[in-house]
Amino acid sequence: MMHSLRAVGGFASISELTRRYGLTARAIRYYEERGLIEAARDRHNARRFDQRAQRRLAQITQLRRAGLPIPDIEDILNRAESADGRDVTCLALQRLSQRLAELDSERQAVQATIEAVKDGAVAPAGR
Repeated sequence: MMHSLRAVGGFASISELTRRYGLTARAIRYYEERGLIEAARDRHNARRFDQRAQRRLAQITQLRRAGLPIPDIEDILNRAESADGRDVTCLALQRLSQRLAELDSERQAVQATIEAVKDGAVAPAGR
């Protein structure tokens, strides 16, 4: 039986967050070291993440899975703290659109290489 700390003041342990988001504890500690999330400590010095930290971790996870680098995520989250939501949404959409363009360019290069291999223009060494 799993006990959720969400029922106790909205706090979650690092192990609960690793399960929820599919991250390693090291990744969560790294985000904390970078200042992207904050953790309180209990009387046993264990990390406890409040609702704000959990929301930010969900955002970080989603943006990382979309391929955004940590500096871009830091920029987006820092601006979210100091600007209205529309500015942040526009910035996030801009960064995600840039990432999509990069992926499309890579896809085109891979497709061109596949065609070259099919046409015999690219052959393994020694042939």
